[in-house]
Amino acid sequence: MKLEYNIKKILKKCKHIRKLKKERSLLALLDERGRIKVKDFTIESDERSCALNYPKALKYIIKKKKYTKVIHIHNHPSNNAFPSRRDMSASTDQFNYFHHYNIKLIDIIIVAPDSYFSFAERNWEQCSKSIRTRLEKGLLP
Repeated sequence: MKLEYNIKKILKKCKHIRKLKKERSLLALLDERGRIKVKDFTIESDERSCALNYPKALKYIIKKKKYTKVIHIHNHPSNNAFPSRRDMSASTDQFNYFHHYNIKLIDIIIVAPDSYFSFAERNWEQCSKSIRTRLEKGLLP
């Protein structure tokens, strides 16, 4: 699947969170020319989860007026980049939140020290269906 951005650039810009012991939540902001700015909008963080500060992120995006697309990136200190139950439920909420403000969420990327998981690379719809099946079978934490 062809992505709307260069995933290698994104992974390079967020490499500092790959080996952290606590989760961090970043947004990669893309303007109309495809230029990328990565900002940390984490408000709460521990070894198992982190929260994205949506109001602060939205305020920043609206103030700058040049960002039309976002990518949510967060790390998994557990070394497993596969989405958890929380990641799956949050992905729908995030999509709806940004869509409400005419901002396109084009991907959610989970990074671990040696791997990453991109919802867009795996095809959002197929990915969601596959993960829902795993959840129903009790195969995910």
